[in-house]
Amino acid sequence: MNLVIRKADIEDAAAIAHVHVESWRTTYAGIVSDVFLASLNKEVRTQSWQEQILTANISILVAEDETGIFGFAAGGRSGKNSTITMRSSTPSTCCVSDKNKVQAEHCASR
Repeated sequence: MNLVIRKADIEDAAAIAHVHVESWRTTYAGIVSDVFLASLNKEVRTQSWQEQILTANISILVAEDETGIFGFAAGGRSGKNSTITMRSSTPSTCCVSDKNKVQAEHCASR
């Protein structure tokens, strides 16, 4: 397996949105309302990620292998004190789709 972590491009927005939505659905099932999780929309998230990539207010990295993007991390400066914050859809550094548990462990160890 060849893991690459790189800066996200606009063309990555749909794949990031897919990982974002699916990771929320698997990570928060039984914790967050099923109605809310079912309402998560990949097309809406794709548009949001496109906007975030284009504005460049945050840094967005993707993790990919031969099968494509399976994870991402996003973060940037927050507030007047210029602290760096990271955000993802899971408690880990890298948001990873549940279908790729091997990559999830590999990505989280980086």
